[in-house]
Amino acid sequence: MSFLPLCRSAADAVASYRRHGACVVRLELTESWGFALDELQRWCCEAGDYVERNPRWLSKLSRAEGCDSPSSRHSLNYWNNSNQTEWQAMLKELRCHGVVSDLLLSLAADTGHSSFKNGVCGGDLVRPHGITGQTVHSDGGRPCSEHELRNTPWMTMSIAVHDIGLTNAPLSFWGIDSMRGYYDKELAVPSACAEVGLNFEETLVCVSRGDILVRNPLVWHCGTGNQGGLTRYLPAIQWEACDNVHDA
Repeated sequence: MSFLPLCRSAADAVASYRRHGACVVRLELTESWGFALDELQRWCCEAGDYVERNPRWLSKLSRAEGCDSPSSRHSLNYWNNSNQTEWQAMLKELRCHGVVSDLLLSLAADTGHSSFKNGVCGGDLVRPHGITGQTVHSDGGRPCSEHELRNTPWMTMSIAVHDIGLTNAPLSFWGIDSMRGYYDKELAVPSACAEVGLNFEETLVCVSRGDILVRNPLVWHCGTGNQGGLTRYLPAIQWEACDNVHDA
């Protein structure tokens, strides 16, 4: 097991994204950035409570996969979140932040795209005192070619509204290096590969409040168990390449 390193420059972030399929960058905690983080965490709390009070949404968004109660781990992607006041403030902060702009442009160039625009806003939460994690998976839900993996027009940016340590359900990555040679075969997830004797190195993502995690959604990953006493919130934005062409 290893830990995803904190990147100090756009070049470090590109190198980490190329190797692991993810990178972590720390933003200075200015007054406006701290306020945006506090407001977004408040939104996460309210959104999580709303989902759990509405069985229709909870059944659709639960990610417990039968191992915990449906409310122990679920998505927050349940309405047009980007129009919410808290998300509008967060998007404004990100667009005005030079580090974020440089990071997005650098990653776009490295993955063969011109630039990225924000799409769906949401994320997920994990309630406390649960030791069960997710099954390792790709957000694409299928095997992919190396070209798709390296040049996917999507990026997920998660925002740490609070510290996430080892016991507070950090994300786990298996990384592009681990996937090399297997992403285009029927062995679509590491658990299946392990059955035939293939071993992969797990990389955990521990972050501090104000950090941003950018990840390739096609890279194998999973949420781990929350063994702490506090709910883990991880709001996120799905960025899409401006030159992406949708099927008619």
